[in-house]
Amino acid sequence: MKVTVLGTRSEASFAVCNYLDERFPGCTFVFEQPVSAQQLIKGRIKNLGVCHVAGQLAFQVLVSPLLRKTSASRVAEIQRQYGISTSAPNKAGSYDVSSVNAPETVELLNRLGPDVIVLAGSRIVGKKLLASVRCPVVNIHAGITPLYRGVHGAYWALAEGHPNLCGVTVHRVDAGIDTGAVLAQTLINPTKEDNFASYPWLQLGEGLPLLAALLPRIAAGKNVSFVPLTSDSRLRHHPTIWEYLLRRVR
Repeated sequence: MKVTVLGTRSEASFAVCNYLDERFPGCTFVFEQPVSAQQLIKGRIKNLGVCHVAGQLAFQVLVSPLLRKTSASRVAEIQRQYGISTSAPNKAGSYDVSSVNAPETVELLNRLGPDVIVLAGSRIVGKKLLASVRCPVVNIHAGITPLYRGVHGAYWALAEGHPNLCGVTVHRVDAGIDTGAVLAQTLINPTKEDNFASYPWLQLGEGLPLLAALLPRIAAGKNVSFVPLTSDSRLRHHPTIWEYLLRRVR
């Protein structure tokens, strides 16, 4: 079975690449260039407004680095627990592209001829690419969809008092944002040592075995179905600094 992973040159993408390559030797990896900060901010302002984006940036600049620093040992512990490796994968099977939606990416994927494509931290895949590839495309998503689409699904579930919906989803990719058919879901059990920075690693640790178990069936064209843990739907964004601090006080 030929698996291709689409992601970025980041620890989370590398973790998916290494985990799958151990179980499906010969995986190929396509890494896109990250979206520039200017483009990200411009897009967010268009969708959410200046004040909301200012609050998000304040959180990312003032709070997020502190959480990553104080959680470094906990993250390392989680990675050891689940056997997660974040080292860059073998260069022989790695390719770099400007964007997952660039024409060069379509040409590369058709040349590689994968049986299944896995998204691992790439930007939203466009309709043209989905229509151009000849195999299923799946995503491992850090949240229980469709209620926790977007980003930081575990944080939002806990912040809203729904630990029963704090988990990870494997789903098919369609033209929407995390709206594809759910293939599997499982919950995580954060400890008092966990926070915003460590939740995604717990989700990855629980989600990777689900993904690996499903890939052969998906690649073979077999029917895979799962009843989502919730039918409610909402798109989530990065928290603002005041949203985060208010919930911490509560």
